[in-house]
Amino acid sequence: MADRSESGEGATSERRWARQWRRFHEAPPIAKVCFGAAAVVLVVAGIFFGTTTTTVTENPSGGQPVVQSDDHVWVYTVLFLAVLVLAFLGRHVERRHRAPNPHGLTVANRSRPKNLQFRDVGSQEGPLLVVEDLHTSFRTQRGTVHAVDGIVGESGSGKTVLSRSIMGLLPPRDVIRSGTVHFAGHDLTAMDDSALREVWGAELSMIFQDPMTALNPVRRIGDQICESLVLHLDMDKKEARTNAVELLRSVGIPSPEQRVRWYPFQLSGGMRQRVMIAIALACAPRLVMADEPTTGLDVTVQAQILDLLADLQRERHMAVILVTHDLGVVASRADEIIVMYAGRIVERAPTRTLFRDTKMPYTRALMDSIPRLADPSGVRLNAIGGRPPDLINPPKGCRFAPRCPYAQDKCRESDPPLRTVGSPDHVFACWFPLVDGVSTAPAVPVTVSSGPGSAPAVDSGQAPAGPTGEVEA
Repeated sequence: MADRSESGEGATSERRWARQWRRFHEAPPIAKVCFGAAAVVLVVAGIFFGTTTTTVTENPSGGQPVVQSDDHVWVYTVLFLAVLVLAFLGRHVERRHRAPNPHGLTVANRSRPKNLQFRDVGSQEGPLLVVEDLHTSFRTQRGTVHAVDGIVGESGSGKTVLSRSIMGLLPPRDVIRSGTVHFAGHDLTAMDDSALREVWGAELSMIFQDPMTALNPVRRIGDQICESLVLHLDMDKKEARTNAVELLRSVGIPSPEQRVRWYPFQLSGGMRQRVMIAIALACAPRLVMADEPTTGLDVTVQAQILDLLADLQRERHMAVILVTHDLGVVASRADEIIVMYAGRIVERAPTRTLFRDTKMPYTRALMDSIPRLADPSGVRLNAIGGRPPDLINPPKGCRFAPRCPYAQDKCRESDPPLRTVGSPDHVFACWFPLVDGVSTAPAVPVTVSSGPGSAPAVDSGQAPAGPTGEVEA
């Protein structure tokens, strides 16, 4: 145990010295001159420290000579003050060298001590995030759960697993992942944990669904914000604490100087969600994945959180992947929507195109489930009959066929691929897509059967909708 402690203290000391050396190396020339002059003065003072000057004079009364010693205390005092002044001046110049970002946080020009090199957002060529043929499965006692075979969908459709698969935040055991994820030109699936730690928080971050479980209950929120600032941006504790206060202020938390010392249980649900946003945005990442950031919040607080995300996205020029169960949210805030069902992408299109020309019956059902103010009081909400299939033993063919009122024999026998009709930006997986809200399936009576793990749907001739649809965009 003693050996571990000593080695840990040694490693901490080495990191501290390495951090100070990097800060000196990255400082502007005038700051280096000040630091160098302070070091020279300190060395000179150390060399002559303790020396005295002895003066021997004759005794006027004819006795023994008078010996006088001078310790030069005033000289050492001046040298000590000179060291302080030079060090303070160099530190001031070094801090001024870091230009503040739109919220006054000193992270914009900070050089991150990384092995991986990422281009600036302005010089990024091509898509920021490219996901190809991503598959994620979990081994269980009942069998293998195919959670992601390929983002709007009911709970359990695989959206959170997809987000965590992209970031590499999966359990170390009983997980099978294939495919590639390229972020800013780097293959995340080929990185080990040490390399991913350079990406998490600094370049790619996530706002988790439940802040009460995501935040550490026994650590102050200020310490949890400072952790990534010290690790990724090489800040000292005092500077990180200053930035933590500014981050809390930027996300709309009142009296941040006091609340930075609070624990998560002392905050309301909306406040905790704002703290999660502050942690996610602390290092100015390029991409933020917001996994149900408004879950459990009332409507007013939801609007405040979403407006805050939109404002910070514009100011920091970052991309956001938003996961929410409210289609009305993405209708006005997302550029593109991906619909998932049973672990697979079933439709993807620009937002306006998806709402204007829906192709997949499942997407149409989710839209029909949205309550409308124009509906009379007491009108029952539309609901999708049955339930999502068992992902250990999914049904043959289209996984939505057991619940789809338009399903044909072909839907139950053959799995439809993603395809396009007209616009290449609009892809869907359906053998009989909707046209102007009407199915192209043959107009014959259809018996909707029940697949594995799914209850039968009611054939009403119209695509019903589910009340728990979720959207990622």
